[in-house]
Amino acid sequence: MRVEERDIVAFPPTRRDIEQLATRAGGPLHLVRPSRRDEVQDIRGEALLAWLVEDPSRMVRPIIETEDDLLLGFEDDVRERLEKLTG
Repeated sequence: MRVEERDIVAFPPTRRDIEQLATRAGGPLHLVRPSRRDEVQDIRGEALLAWLVEDPSRMVRPIIETEDDLLLGFEDDVRERLEKLTG
């Protein structure tokens, strides 16, 4: 499996990058770090995308994107899926 690491603070994703990730994730709320979700309870759609673009450190990490899957964060189910991918 090819791996490309990207520091999203030093090299912030573009709005288009975030939109594409949000589409794969099921919406931009899924990209928000769990510790920051209280801040966005009343923000949705374009405003939420703009909030993420403004400061990408608000995004969940790691974000692992494969051809077939998008893995977000360090939850147990994500670790299990990653183990299956890397065998």
